[in-house]
Amino acid sequence: MIAQLVKSAADQGVYLYAKEGALHFDLTVAEFPATLKQDIIANKAEIIAFLSHAQSADSESQRPQPGHYPDGCVLSYTQQRFWLLEQMQSGQSQYNMPVALNVEGALELTLVEKVLSTIVARHQILRTVYREQDDEVRQHVLQNSDVTLSFVDLSDCEGEQQQAQLSQCLLEEAQRPFDLTQQLSIRGQYLKLQGTGHTQQGVLLLTLHHIASDGWSMDVLINEFVTLYRAYSAEQVNPLPELALQYADFAVWQRDKMQGGEFEKQLTYWQQALEDAPLAHSLPTQHHRPEVKQTQGAHVTATLPAYVAQQLGEVARQAHLSPFMLMHAVLGVVLSRHSNQSDIVIGTPVANRADEALSPLIGCFVNTLALRLNTCHSTLAEYFAHVRQVHMNAQVNQDVPFEQLIDALNLPRTSSYTPLVQIMLTTNDKFTDGADESSLLNLPDLSLSPLQGSHPAIKFDMEIALNISDKQIETIWNYDVALFDAEFVEQLSEHFNNALIALADMSAQTRSTLPLNRLSILGDKLESYLIDGLNNNAADYPLEQCIHEIFEQQAMQTPDQIAVKFGSKQLTYRELNERANQLAHFLTREYQVTRIPLLACVLSARWK
Repeated sequence: MIAQLVKSAADQGVYLYAKEGALHFDLTVAEFPATLKQDIIANKAEIIAFLSHAQSADSESQRPQPGHYPDGCVLSYTQQRFWLLEQMQSGQSQYNMPVALNVEGALELTLVEKVLSTIVARHQILRTVYREQDDEVRQHVLQNSDVTLSFVDLSDCEGEQQQAQLSQCLLEEAQRPFDLTQQLSIRGQYLKLQGTGHTQQGVLLLTLHHIASDGWSMDVLINEFVTLYRAYSAEQVNPLPELALQYADFAVWQRDKMQGGEFEKQLTYWQQALEDAPLAHSLPTQHHRPEVKQTQGAHVTATLPAYVAQQLGEVARQAHLSPFMLMHAVLGVVLSRHSNQSDIVIGTPVANRADEALSPLIGCFVNTLALRLNTCHSTLAEYFAHVRQVHMNAQVNQDVPFEQLIDALNLPRTSSYTPLVQIMLTTNDKFTDGADESSLLNLPDLSLSPLQGSHPAIKFDMEIALNISDKQIETIWNYDVALFDAEFVEQLSEHFNNALIALADMSAQTRSTLPLNRLSILGDKLESYLIDGLNNNAADYPLEQCIHEIFEQQAMQTPDQIAVKFGSKQLTYRELNERANQLAHFLTREYQVTRIPLLACVLSARWK
């Protein structure tokens, strides 16, 4: 009976699973079926027991297992993609991931090297190299884990000169490529700015290659760095627990997992969902797209206040959306309006660390979900339901590696832009996932803080990062300067915020019936100007005169001013009046036209 209930739930779009003794579910339908919900509540304990038993019975075969690979190991799908990109774009730094930290206080550089060496020894992926053998690329782990910190002294400079040299050093280090066949996938550099001991100021720059890291991994790196530095400075032993798995174990498991029927089922979903999707976005670019994707980025930042953030939280709840889904929905509308395209594909990353043993690992686990929105829905409510369905379906089918999906879709490859997804939307991309950064990065006699304005090379055309809380909504628009100008991105940002404010100020009843094309992105002031201001052109005129008589008077007053323009052609008032008189005389002579209320003229090409 319980097995049939679980299967029936899945058939109705409700996927049940047990985790830590509690019952959880994923929906791929707009609402939880009421009758099914009652049945599940009535049999909740039995369902948890059934699912827990089923999960424990095959969990060992479904989870990554620790292994030993003396002859090297297969690459994960993500590693394989980055390796191929390195071969295509040799010497590029597009996939470097630098993080720069302001340092205030007595930073011991030998201690930093010890900490980094411990981290590299702990995470094999950071000392993994890639070598071809027997027509196959395999990953091999180096025995040496020692990290040597490079040092640059900028204390002889001051003010703007020092800032210019600092920016140049950060740029050069961020753009220096890795040799993945020989080098560690991490390096460090310290730039001294001034002072000594407790008054010391500088910048600590850590750079990783994306083949060995992702956003989650950067959090792990910083947290482990602080933990180890605190312990070693107090002459304590390494307090970090042993890792149960290494990244290579995940790579082997992923390859095996992708051979099963569940993978084929998920792949089929994505093939159907993305069939005939646009290869590239249709946003207008201010510069011609280069033949090779460029990596220099810039950013525009905007913030909405607490009352808007809180109102939008309520809007999301009423629409059965998460705040991120709501932001995604609004972004889809803004991009649709600017690109004159209703088929919008936006990428978003997922951690891809379902197994808890993967959580403390450094490595590139992140997967990209290509979320395809249709902005042709009649009402806002219908559109929100569509967005929710897209997200729910994507979450249930998130195991397919993006690299495999691109191959399965047989999309053409180009060096000019990334396949399928050129616009990415992320949320809460911070070291501490919303926690107090200052408390995490403060050390005895030493303070670390993220260096503002330091950004990695941009990998996509546009990367929009959201930081959502009850206190504010911060949006960071990172963009490729080879394609877009700041003014255009600022306009996108303004229109995005305008739409969010409009939603926040809108009543629930209005939202439930509002046509989607009536959601304003212009803001009240600009919309009022366009509708009312530009059309406020009423003028008094003599009621006893006909329009042609008034026009003739204007032609006498300003005969040489432009009266009409079309394309590259234009007529002055004198020329237009003369042609009007010629047409009137022709109609009178040839067709005996006299005063009539209305006359229709069909002009041949020679009259145009």
